[in-house]
Amino acid sequence: MSPCETGPNSHFLVIRDEKVDIWNSGALIPELVFGQKAEKGGYSVVRHLEEMAALCGPFPKSLLEKRDRRVVSEVFDEEGNVKVKELEQAVGLEKRFEGMDVKERSKFVAFVKRMLVLDPARRPSARELQDDAWLKHNYDEGFIEEEL
Repeated sequence: MSPCETGPNSHFLVIRDEKVDIWNSGALIPELVFGQKAEKGGYSVVRHLEEMAALCGPFPKSLLEKRDRRVVSEVFDEEGNVKVKELEQAVGLEKRFEGMDVKERSKFVAFVKRMLVLDPARRPSARELQDDAWLKHNYDEGFIEEEL
């Protein structure tokens, strides 16, 4: 697994459980489905954290409190935003998948966002995700059979 697919649990030395797998899946599914790598160029922890905050919002205090205060104060402001700016721009999920059918994109982005929740306590379980609308897609609807 590439470093860009590691969740906030890993960066904050929080208990690693099935919720880490949910985050990792949320980072990996777009790559598998659409061939989009989350990371381009060399890896940077700060840039990774900055991208997480851009996609998911500020880091919850409950996560930041579990890390060394000195490290947290160097990287994060009081609201949980990354202070150091390494990203030129963050590309949101809607923009990344703008080539998809609008209805499909809406369901897909909602599914991925459910997995990419910074606070593991608020991240859904695999059982909760299995009933997601994107996974319940009717693939016969609008399907054009291709000749092999």
